[in-house]
Amino acid sequence: MSRQPKVLILSIGAIAGIVYLACVAWDLLFPGFAMHGVWAGLFPGFVWLTWWGFLLGLVESVLYGSLLGWLIAVIPPYLARVVR
Repeated sequence: MSRQPKVLILSIGAIAGIVYLACVAWDLLFPGFAMHGVWAGLFPGFVWLTWWGFLLGLVESVLYGSLLGWLIAVIPPYLARVVR
C-alpha cells in the first residue's frame, strides 16, 4: 500500500486542529480540569481567552500536526529504502 504524503500531512494536521478545538471546549465547560496553562508552554505566543490566542493556538496545532504527518510520510519510506 503506497501512502500519499500530501493526504497524510493534511489529515493529521486536520485531526490536530479538531483535537485543539475539542480541548478548548473542554476547558470552557470544565474550568477545574483546564489545560490552558500547559498550552502556554507548547504554543509560543498563546494567551488564554483572547481571539488572537485562540487562532494562534489553532494554527500552531495544525502546523504541529502537519509536521508530524510529514515525518510519518517521509521517514518510514526513506528508512525502507536505506535498509534494503
